[in-house]
Amino acid sequence: MPDIEAQKAKKKAATLSIAAAVLLTSIKIALALVTNSLAIFALAVDSILDIAGSVTAYLSLRISGKPPDLEHRYGHGKIENFGGLLITGILIVTVCFLAYESINRLLFASTTISLNLFGIVGILFSIIIEIVVAWKLKRIAIRYNSQVLEANSLQFKMDIWTQSLVVIGLILVDIGYSTADSIIAIIVSIYITYLGLKIGVKSIDVLLDRVPINLVKKIENAVEGVEGVVKYENLRVRTSGPQTFADIRIHVPRIFSLEKAHNIASEVEGRVRNAIPDVDVLVHVEAEEGNEKMVDKIRLIATEIPGIKGIHDLWVRQVENLIEIDAHIEVDSEAALSKAHIAASQLENRLKKEFIEDSTITIHIDTEVDRVIYRKPENIRIPGLMKAIENILVNIDEVKKFGVINVKRFNNKLHVSISCTLKKDLKVKDAHKVSEKIEEKIISSDKNVTKVFVHTEPPADNE
Repeated sequence: MPDIEAQKAKKKAATLSIAAAVLLTSIKIALALVTNSLAIFALAVDSILDIAGSVTAYLSLRISGKPPDLEHRYGHGKIENFGGLLITGILIVTVCFLAYESINRLLFASTTISLNLFGIVGILFSIIIEIVVAWKLKRIAIRYNSQVLEANSLQFKMDIWTQSLVVIGLILVDIGYSTADSIIAIIVSIYITYLGLKIGVKSIDVLLDRVPINLVKKIENAVEGVEGVVKYENLRVRTSGPQTFADIRIHVPRIFSLEKAHNIASEVEGRVRNAIPDVDVLVHVEAEEGNEKMVDKIRLIATEIPGIKGIHDLWVRQVENLIEIDAHIEVDSEAALSKAHIAASQLENRLKKEFIEDSTITIHIDTEVDRVIYRKPENIRIPGLMKAIENILVNIDEVKKFGVINVKRFNNKLHVSISCTLKKDLKVKDAHKVSEKIEEKIISSDKNVTKVFVHTEPPADNE
């Protein structure tokens, strides 16, 4: 359900709470005047404070529903927790009053209490109202994780039990136990103290950013199930009203591409959201040096050198304590040779520092392999060339069949592209050798052919 609907539901529940508190206060004041019961009068005072608590809940929900702004980046949700703490203060005031009056009556004052049918029926009617309101508030509080509504619900739930005890006390007074009314009032005070402290501690925990350990465990379990996460750290969780915020740092192998690392972070976010609905989660990705192959390290180092656009034809020979590295680096074809040489030297120094200082490293400076031509190629047919290419393909044993031969002209140079189906069960290295053989033979057959692109594929299962 969208947040705006959640706010409407919570405000509606808070309005119901205010209306119920006003009605119950009126009933209890009337009952206290009729019966002269301290316990019922205490209930009336408690209901007056319930009105204050309900108004606090309503105002807290109105403020907490405001969106984040420049000064409140996490929103205004914690006002709900502050509201819960304020209601706790209201409950403590109630306890102090009840305790004082109860002890005063027990030790010093003598009061006549009159029990009648009007008093019993009035209290039972109040209990029914409070059962309905407490259930409604609790249901909304659980559904939208609202602590201020939960605290408000506890107020009404508390009144149900206290009023039940008051009925018992009135009956005991009527049969001759005159101190029962004050004793019941003290019991009610102790119960209010327990619930007030429970609400207060929970509100303080949230205001101090303390979170339940089971909430942290849910996030940890979600992260640990993601493939590609080497480790995670710095997990931080905080709540603000009904909203939960989480941020975590995950480590992924540094050989992963940016896109792959982003996808892993997205998966972590998705799993955390599944574990904790409506969580606002931030995942920070760190590169981790793990069990990398030597060639992976070399490629990574090359990408960090300014001016190097790529690396290919990489050879690494390792014999005992000696390492030989040969590589082609790709640089801008229009760059000055001096700048390209500086880039090659930087790469050589970095590789020696990474591996062995006595390593033999040969860096071949090459132009960029990839090309983008911003012009429309000219599709042509050269019968003699096409026939020559067909003869070349037919006479290569590994080629089972071939598709359409495309020839395009770029600045009086010819580019040829072919798709070939090779024999079954060839390895990649064997298929690559076949491609090289085809390229070499076609370029040798016509001096105008400068590039040959061969796509190789295995035969279909039924071939």
